[in-house]
Amino acid sequence: MTNNKNKVIIKAIKFKNKDFINLDLFIYRR
Repeated sequence: MTNNKNKVIIKAIKFKNKDFINLDLFIYRR
């Protein structure tokens, strides 16, 4: 599970700030 979160975070860093916030909320849902 940690590896999955790390991969998601790496992708999030490539996104814009707005997209990063949306992705962060998506992670919390899971």
